[in-house]
Amino acid sequence: MRVLIAEDEKKVCEFNCKALCETGHVVDAVGNGTEALELGRTSAYDVMVLDIMLPGREGLSVLRLLREQRILNSGAPAHGARRGL
Repeated sequence: MRVLIAEDEKKVCEFNCKALCETGHVVDAVGNGTEALELGRTSAYDVMVLDIMLPGREGLSVLRLLREQRILNSGAPAHGARRGL
């Protein structure tokens, strides 16, 4: 599975990347929403893990733009795309 992680906390990002790679996933990681949006537009991912409060552009904004541009299926569930998790 190909995964994009957008997380600005370096240790959190490293932990998640390591765990996913160890279980056989291919992981791309970025530290801001602008890069997440660009990769989301130019690469195919099975899963995107978007931090809500990213520098440059918030994770929910990235999600909304990718759905509006029909890059993501608007009917697909957005697990964790809600505040308070």
